[in-house]
Amino acid sequence: MDYEAARQRLRSDEWRTRFGVRAGQLGRNPVEELTWLKLQAQRWSTLPPDFFQVWLAVAQEVRRLADFHEYLALQELHVNRGKSWAEVARTTGSGSTRQALQQRWGRLERTFTSESPGRGTERPAT
Repeated sequence: MDYEAARQRLRSDEWRTRFGVRAGQLGRNPVEELTWLKLQAQRWSTLPPDFFQVWLAVAQEVRRLADFHEYLALQELHVNRGKSWAEVARTTGSGSTRQALQQRWGRLERTFTSESPGRGTERPAT
């Protein structure tokens, strides 16, 4: 299940009735949705069959957004401000080595640039 399908499920009449959710209460942002899903899992012993699919789809969206913002921060430091990878490592205090940051940057850049075909080429709405 992808995030859009999960959002539709969260907003469905069935889920709103089942969990007592008011229209517009969910779907504001994926972090709030994750918190709400965690609370529902603790509260209810019987959940809809697709509950955990929705939960994992929302978690994956949060991970994707975190990766995108990490990409933007590294881009700002390395590309826009011209810092070396060693300086980026010191600035971020990440404890990562220069080589590890370069590898991470390469993966993030492939994920979020239009030159890379496949999933993740579209920049997420922030």
